[in-house]
Amino acid sequence: MYKIIDNQKLCLNPDLNLQEVIKFLGTNKKYPYQAINSSNDDNFSSFINRNWVNHAKQIIQKGIQQHKGINIPELFSVSGFNNPTSFFRIFKSMTGLTPKEYAAEVAWSIELRNQ
Repeated sequence: MYKIIDNQKLCLNPDLNLQEVIKFLGTNKKYPYQAINSSNDDNFSSFINRNWVNHAKQIIQKGIQQHKGINIPELFSVSGFNNPTSFFRIFKSMTGLTPKEYAAEVAWSIELRNQ
């Protein structure tokens, strides 16, 4: 289920809900619940939030690798979040870092590999 949601960019829809996922997959409720449980998430919201944070991390990594600037304040909307407050709170709770701190760590890691 995660690959389908990721490949189809469903997770970028800030209004995504379980019913839409079930409808898109053409399945019943049992399959998504099993997928969520196997991913160690508590519920659908935490499953989607993890996908949104992973997408934000990919954007940050790609921006740094390509030496492009990262617009941290706008990162929340391109990652699927409705508002920056939720984005920053959830990003930090899942990574232990703010998006800016995460970007600095990625840049530092890339710099170390290039030495």
